[in-house]
Amino acid sequence: MNRNIVIGGGIATVGIIITLATYSNASAGGSYVVTWGAIVFGGVQFLVGVGEAIARSLRSPEKKQEDEAVAGSRLILQSMIYTAAADGELSEGEVAVIQIVARASIGAEIDRKFVDENYAAIARTGDKVLDEYGFGGANRVAADDARIAVRASAMVAFADGDFDNAEMQRIQKIASKFGLDGELETLIGQGRQQIEKLLQAVPESELA
Repeated sequence: MNRNIVIGGGIATVGIIITLATYSNASAGGSYVVTWGAIVFGGVQFLVGVGEAIARSLRSPEKKQEDEAVAGSRLILQSMIYTAAADGELSEGEVAVIQIVARASIGAEIDRKFVDENYAAIARTGDKVLDEYGFGGANRVAADDARIAVRASAMVAFADGDFDNAEMQRIQKIASKFGLDGELETLIGQGRQQIEKLLQAVPESELA
């Protein structure tokens, strides 16, 4: 449901209810309150939400797929950094794995500055970084991208050789967000296999 529709409709409704209630109480000749501010403000926000919903429904299938791909790529990157931030440290190995997985899975070349900036932001917001994503709405994510996010996060957790409980809890939250609890063990196992292959194939200097 569009956020502007929910909030705007709620504010306008409260305004109307207050107006009707005071009008009813004043039926014997007293005064009543018309909450124009709430009604107008809520109504405008509601209409903005309706416009956004209509605009989204009119987007072409190609545009929807493009938006989904962008959201999926962002989820994968942020999930890896979110997991790396679990223990309060960002090792060079974790950064290298994030960069390699980003290059391999979404074709993105990211530098250390990008990782550090996102790490700092996620350290402040914590679990809220996952709130914007889902299988519906503006930041719709494909199920396959959600699985990649879980596997990639597991790779980051294994990168420094110390898969701790804090990292596990964050990966569980990512999986739960997308209904992948039943696949969690398998996805983590796949992530572990992939990081082991990566460590064998990539020169140690790249992960130092």
